[in-house]
Amino acid sequence: MINIRFLDKAEYKNFWDKNNLHILQSVEWGLVKLTEGWECKTICICEDEIILDVLSVQIKRLNLIKFGYVPKTRLNKYFNELEYFFKKELGLAFVIFEFDYFKENQFPTNSILFNYNDHIQPEQTNIVKLQKSEDELFMNLKGNYRRNIKKGVSEGLVTKIYTDGNEPLDKFYLVLKEVSRNTKFLSRPKNYFLNVWNMLSKSGKAMIITAEIGTEVLGSYFIVFDNLNSYELYGGVTKKGRDYEAGYVLKWEAIKYFNTLGKQSYDHWGVSKRNSDGVYAMDELHNISSFKEGFGGEYTEFMPAKVMIIDKSKYRLFNLLKKGSKAVTKIKKAMKF
Repeated sequence: MINIRFLDKAEYKNFWDKNNLHILQSVEWGLVKLTEGWECKTICICEDEIILDVLSVQIKRLNLIKFGYVPKTRLNKYFNELEYFFKKELGLAFVIFEFDYFKENQFPTNSILFNYNDHIQPEQTNIVKLQKSEDELFMNLKGNYRRNIKKGVSEGLVTKIYTDGNEPLDKFYLVLKEVSRNTKFLSRPKNYFLNVWNMLSKSGKAMIITAEIGTEVLGSYFIVFDNLNSYELYGGVTKKGRDYEAGYVLKWEAIKYFNTLGKQSYDHWGVSKRNSDGVYAMDELHNISSFKEGFGGEYTEFMPAKVMIIDKSKYRLFNLLKKGSKAVTKIKKAMKF
């Protein structure tokens, strides 16, 4: 008989590790969300006390609405049992699921899950497959990318890789602040990145790479990873960094680093959607998407997000509130110029 129950963090981490689950399903990522006002519950699906699967559920209360969010799960069944548990044990109005499955590998779902016409994590990305020789990875880059990397290095650009300490976070955030000043990108406060860094670096799941000339930091990427893959979540380069080709050098050095660690892939973490003719949509990610494509990766779409609706009226109210929130974000971006 299938039953759902809460699972202590130690048991959860053991299952997560043995089954190579996604970094966003880790206990450490749940602790990051706690600092942002989310509650995080680790649960398991069992049969006769044998754990079949686990789930990290992030829970948020928005006025009278209490809802759940499950990022990057590989769960593909037991949704009927979960609905009862979410309603009875957690009192959730709805639960949003984002899956760690490629679009072409969609599993059949029943009427309990509906399309969620939005997304929180990127719906499409560019992924570089690793576990190759350095020469092969380098030759997979576009020709001008190889030249730009050599140019940056020849002009004295130095990259540094950090896996702990306060210094790298300070350097990273200096770059992010300049990127935010010069673009429509809205940066999170420094405390958020500090929490991510502290939680993940302590367990060996994060690194920061910088590109520097002398004592000046011209670019930095903040990358997290799990047992199998690496994910470039945040970062950018300064105006001067673009002159020194810092973006090319940073990505190349990061790809090399995770290849030596034996990771399977390097995920650029988000690109624009491609049109039917293979061209990226003309949105705010268009230029960065074209840039990422030149590193030898593959355009990849994930299975669309789904939502389990438990309380229809509260879900409708949530969507109204969400529209208002998006309008505020647009105004904030417009006010930057």
